[in-house]
Amino acid sequence: MTWLQDAFAHKYFELKEQGVKKGEIYTKILQTSFHNLPKALFIYLPIFAFFLWIFHNKKKWWYFDHDIFTLHYFSFLLRTILIAGLGIKLSGAMGLSNF
Repeated sequence: MTWLQDAFAHKYFELKEQGVKKGEIYTKILQTSFHNLPKALFIYLPIFAFFLWIFHNKKKWWYFDHDIFTLHYFSFLLRTILIAGLGIKLSGAMGLSNF
């Protein structure tokens, strides 16, 4: 087991001892992950652009050009996440899912 699995297992059993149900744990993990994903992508954006600049030198592009590409890429990711989230919310409101 890795340290991440150990941390998850420890927290899971701690919450189970407090009487939190398994479904509530999974729901809270999904909500927290979905809520923090845009923040993580925003932090990852300049790192991604920097690695593009380092490893993609077939043409003489500037870091700024890679940053523009990265902004478009992450905009696409955030829109996809938004549409998926809205789809999940709507399906839940219509009673189509068991989340």
